[in-house]
This record gives sequence, C-alpha cells and structure tokens, in this order.
Amino acid sequence: MNTLERFRKNVERYAFPQVGQVTVSGGCVGITGGGLPTTLIDHADQALYYSKKNGRNQVHRYEHLIEQGQLAVVTQEGSVDLF
Repeated sequence: MNTLERFRKNVERYAFPQVGQVTVSGGCVGITGGGLPTTLIDHADQALYYSKKNGRNQVHRYEHLIEQGQLAVVTQEGSVDLF
C-alpha cells in the first residue's frame, strides 16, 4: 500500500507535457497463497472500482474494504480474459 500510495502521489504532483495533471485510482489485494488467480484479480478489481466510485485519485486494498464493511465478500468464482 505504501508503494502504491507513493506512486499515486507522484503521478498527481507531476505536470505531464500536453495534458497537465493526471490522477490515478487503484485497487490491490494481498496474495497469501490460498487464492486462485482469477479470484485475486477479481478482488483487486473490486477495490479499484471502489476507489473510482468513491472519489477517484485514491488506492484501496480489498481486505481493508471487507474489514470496514465497505465491500461484501462474494464467494462466486469468476473468469478473467488476459490479452
């Protein structure tokens, strides 16, 4: 989280040529060795969309959102298309 937050702040502060200020929203999940890759990606994606829907320019961790009651645990397995 510290690295992602530092990245977010550095992007926010940088004046990009031709576009000016840009912000970053992010989501992450802890990898404990017990989850399927598709589940981990889905959880990180849920955290990302939470960041976007709740103000943008912020980073959230899936597990923290669950602990705080901001997201509900979904047991359904999804699929991921990697390209």
